[in-house]
Amino acid sequence: MIVETFSDVNWRSMSAPLADRLRPRTMADFIGQAKVVSLIATLLDRGKVSGFFPSLIFWGPPGCGKTTIARIIARELDRPFHEFSAVNASIKDIEAVLGGRRPPAKEAQSLFDEQAIEQSGKPAIQQSPIIFLDEIHRWNKAQQDALLPHVEKGAVILLGATTENPSFSVIHALLSRCRVVTLHQLSEI
Repeated sequence: MIVETFSDVNWRSMSAPLADRLRPRTMADFIGQAKVVSLIATLLDRGKVSGFFPSLIFWGPPGCGKTTIARIIARELDRPFHEFSAVNASIKDIEAVLGGRRPPAKEAQSLFDEQAIEQSGKPAIQQSPIIFLDEIHRWNKAQQDALLPHVEKGAVILLGATTENPSFSVIHALLSRCRVVTLHQLSEI
C-alpha cells in the first residue's frame, strides 16, 4: 500500500502527464535495471551515513530511467535538487543556483559546518546541492569545463544524463571525477 503525503498529491496533480504521475518515487518502486538499482541503493546507504555521494553520469537510451533515478537520489538524500536541460541551460543558470559563488579555496575549504559545531558541539557534514543536467553531451567543452571546479571541490553533486557515449561526449577531466552508470533499454516484460 502506498501512502501519499499532501505534497506528493500536489506534485502528482492531475494536470501532470500520466508518465510523470506513475514515475517511481523510491528505489524500491523502480522496476528493471537490477544492477543499477543495487548500485544506487548501496551508494545511497553509504551516502546517508557518511554524507558523501559521488557525481554520476547516467548513460542509456531514452526512456530507461535516467531522470527518475536522479530524482530518487535527490529525494532519498534530502538535498537541494536543481534540474536543468543542457539544451536550454547555460553555466550561468547553474552558477545562479549556487549563488554565483566559486568553489572555496583549498585552505578555506571545510567539510564540516562550523556553525553546527558551535551550536551542538558535533560536526555536521555540509550538504552539497544536487545538479541534474539532462543531455549533458550537448554542452560544449568550455561549458563542461566550467562545471569542473564545482564537482572537483565537492561544491555540487553532478548527476548528468546522456544518450551518447560519455567517453566521446563528456570531457575527460569531468568524466574522471564522475562514475559512469550504464542503463539499458527496458524490455516489455
